[in-house]
Amino acid sequence: MFMLCESHSGYVWSIKIYVGKGTDVSEENKECSFFTQVVLALSKPLLNKGYCLTMDNYYNSPELKEMLLKSKTDFFGTLRPNRKDLPKQLKTEKLKKGDLLAYQRVESELDEEAVIMDEDGSIGVIILLVAVTTASDTGIGG
Repeated sequence: MFMLCESHSGYVWSIKIYVGKGTDVSEENKECSFFTQVVLALSKPLLNKGYCLTMDNYYNSPELKEMLLKSKTDFFGTLRPNRKDLPKQLKTEKLKKGDLLAYQRVESELDEEAVIMDEDGSIGVIILLVAVTTASDTGIGG
């Protein structure tokens, strides 16, 4: 079972039942991975409304980041270092305890995204953060 819940109260916003390999979660986004389809289907009523989603590394991916960014939806969460389409340096860089490796790509004055990797010992943790910035947040246009 996949659930989208409100973080403070635990209110269940939406549910998708997993019934095995043939589970069809959505008629949309068939080109995306299964877990990206799950997140997009669960959060569909919340997209393009300024909400922020939080997720663990089981669901998070660069592909999902792109889809949520297009939907003007913020999100953050940990990201597995072996995910497809990560910058090569994020997969291979060896950091010492307390070191930080950060990437930022600005697609326009209004969109910013940052990928941050922090490693303590042998366990690597990548935090993926997407922030959709409006013109009023940046001082652009007035």
